[in-house]
Amino acid sequence: MKLFQEELDTAINNTNSSMKNIIGELLNEMKLTVSTIESFTTGQLATELSNIPNSSNFFLGGFICNHPLAYINYCGIPLNIFKNCSPNSDNFIKTLVNSIQKKTKADICIATTGQMSHTNNNHKGLAKIGLIVKNVNKIKKFSLHGSKESILYNTSFACLGILHQILKNMSINNRKENKL
Repeated sequence: MKLFQEELDTAINNTNSSMKNIIGELLNEMKLTVSTIESFTTGQLATELSNIPNSSNFFLGGFICNHPLAYINYCGIPLNIFKNCSPNSDNFIKTLVNSIQKKTKADICIATTGQMSHTNNNHKGLAKIGLIVKNVNKIKKFSLHGSKESILYNTSFACLGILHQILKNMSINNRKENKL
C-alpha cells in the first residue's frame, strides 16, 4: 500500500478550528452522522469531533479499544479476525469500520489503528485510517515521526482533514446534482 505522506501533511496543515466548524456545518447541512472506533489515536479523534459546535447533531459517539475483548464485546468484531489478521492489516481496519457502521448505523465511520516504535525519545508511527462513507471503504496509511503525543495528534487531525475533503467533495457533487 502506498503511503500518502503529502496528503497527510496537507490534512494536518489545513486542520484548524475553522475547518472543524466547516466539518460540523457540512455534516449538519447534509444530515450525515459520524461514529469512530479508535485504537491508535486513543479517543483523540472522538474528542475533536465532540468539540465541534452542535456535534450532538451528527456525532453518534466512539469506541476506544485496545484489547480484543473490547473489540468483541463492544463493537461486535468477530473473534476469528484476531486469529486470521494482523491488527495492522487492511482486512482488520475494513472489519473495524464495517462493524462500527453495522453497530451505529452512522453514515460515516472512521477507524484508526497502527503501531509505534521508539528509540530514546524519538518515536516512529505507522498509522492506518479506515473510513466508510455511504458504503464505500477507503484506507489511508501514513508514516509519522516525532513524540508519541505529536504522532497521535497528527493522526487525529489527518482524519479530520480527510473527512473535510470528503465532505467538501460530497457537497460540491450535491450542488451540481441540484442544479440539473
